[in-house]
Amino acid sequence: MKKIFYSILFSVFYLVFTPSCKKILTPEPEQLLLNDSAITTVKDLEAVLNGAYDGLQSGNVLAGNMTGYADLLADDLDAYDFRLQPFGTLDIYNGQTTVQIGALRGMWADCYRTISRANYVIDAVDNNAIVKADPTFVSNKDRIKGQALFIRGIVHFELMKFWSLPYNIQNPSENSKPQSGVVLRLEPYKTFDPDAAKVLRSTIDECYTQIIKDLSDANNLLQANTVSSTDRISADAAKAILARIYFNKGDYTNASSFSNQLITSNRYSLADSLQLFYKLSGTGNITDINGGSKPEPIFQLINTANDNSNGLIGFYASNAGALMFIMDNTLNLYNSNDRRRKLISNLFKTSTKYLNPTAVGGLIISPNVCVIRFAEIHLIRAEANLLSGGSTQEALDSYNFIRRRAYKTNFVEETSTDGLLDKIRTERRLEMICEQSDRYMNLRRLQSPLRKGSEYSKFLFKIPQEEVSANPELLQN
Repeated sequence: MKKIFYSILFSVFYLVFTPSCKKILTPEPEQLLLNDSAITTVKDLEAVLNGAYDGLQSGNVLAGNMTGYADLLADDLDAYDFRLQPFGTLDIYNGQTTVQIGALRGMWADCYRTISRANYVIDAVDNNAIVKADPTFVSNKDRIKGQALFIRGIVHFELMKFWSLPYNIQNPSENSKPQSGVVLRLEPYKTFDPDAAKVLRSTIDECYTQIIKDLSDANNLLQANTVSSTDRISADAAKAILARIYFNKGDYTNASSFSNQLITSNRYSLADSLQLFYKLSGTGNITDINGGSKPEPIFQLINTANDNSNGLIGFYASNAGALMFIMDNTLNLYNSNDRRRKLISNLFKTSTKYLNPTAVGGLIISPNVCVIRFAEIHLIRAEANLLSGGSTQEALDSYNFIRRRAYKTNFVEETSTDGLLDKIRTERRLEMICEQSDRYMNLRRLQSPLRKGSEYSKFLFKIPQEEVSANPELLQN
């Protein structure tokens, strides 16, 4: 069959808007595939990269469901029974997911579609496909490829939250079991070859190795764009996610190193107001706790009137019919002087971090999605230092840094290291509640029981039926 080369606009449109129920591991018909002739300028590359950013902004990737589903399984919140939906949140809540649940099939598909867009960008840069056609390619290729590598790495990591067991820190040999991780997709589809899709799941070790490589390469390529803005991927964003990934892997030495690089860069601070890092449309003129204007977000997804998505609202916001409420045993952890308690509704016991979309100039805009912020970096350094034999004073400094904003005029500096590890872990729980699957990921990291028991395999999501049918050798959870 003769190949039909569609224009870059049609190709990008297809990649961005194809419905989520399509197969991801099976190549699309060849006339709908991007190819070398479709990307001929830096502008084309940017268009495909923007499609990958759009994928990140999906409620199925970084803007909602990943965090909400994690809290259905963790122990800080509980769900309103009457709001749990059969063949969806009810099955996730009970640890009884199947291969046919549409929401999870859509999540799997949207994640791999986002990875696919990133792969097209990486491949075009690596093959120098447009170096002769566009003289600006050489000066832009590192920046463009670095962002694409970041996207590929972070989305593979997001998939591992629900489709693979946690990294086994106590028994590392478990991480080498065949097909224990997720499917690593590292190449774009250029031809219609169904067999090319039949890639098995990698081991947990292999997944972490590849994810860390992607983020490390992104960090190196983006050195000229250390912190150009907090709404585009930068070297600092790569360092921050590397700190998170190493932390979850139990590599506390590297987690401490990357978090410390960000802390000592003196480029970030904490917002003076507890909610200012969720401001609409960019960082704006935010005052930090020292009276300056350093940002708290290291990377966030900016919502605008024409392009906005924040599925977190439906999970947590009382003014949008929240799915979950914060349990009393969690609420009781907050001291009466802790200002963060004000971010929880007294009436509904729901988080006010995510409120219903706000009308701005007659337009409805969702709050930004904060992917990683400076507070988490301090919490990583504090705990990682203690677990790796690093500086106890730095751990204490980071612990006090977080508490200083939380208590403000009632802040009393902690000078004792007695029980500091437990204090840091509690502080993390209070600071990061309802954010980025944090409680769920820490339960997994420490192999602590989930809300309904410690059998993690029970709560792993099933790989969608389409993928297993297309590749019978793919190991099902």
